[in-house]
Amino acid sequence: MIGDRTEKHKKDVVFHKEQCLAALQVMDGATVVQVADMIGKNYYSVKKWMRDLHKSREIYVHKFVRSEGCPKPVRMFRVGNRPDVAKEMTCGRVKDEHEDMEGAWRKHEAWKKTWTPHRDPAAAWF
Repeated sequence: MIGDRTEKHKKDVVFHKEQCLAALQVMDGATVVQVADMIGKNYYSVKKWMRDLHKSREIYVHKFVRSEGCPKPVRMFRVGNRPDVAKEMTCGRVKDEHEDMEGAWRKHEAWKKTWTPHRDPAAAWF
């Protein structure tokens, strides 16, 4: 009786993984949330099946996209056996190093305008 249940569970898992693959082929790449919405299954179950498919090299990370309400980039998968795209390691606020340096210089210039020479009480022992 228990062996029958595990065989049925294995068949169901294979069926659901095939559903995930079919959804990815139809949508030509999708996130875990999009696949879960399309096949009508729980997000956490789909995430587990997609992780298994990724480990078995049936799907790959096509690109990283930013979704609303999520500060980190989200993986978008496609069907195939290709190498994953490298994750971009950028902060959400700073787009360019040059912009960041310009902002730092602007803050420094504003500070210089308001700064006045004064005696440092911490150095009074000199």
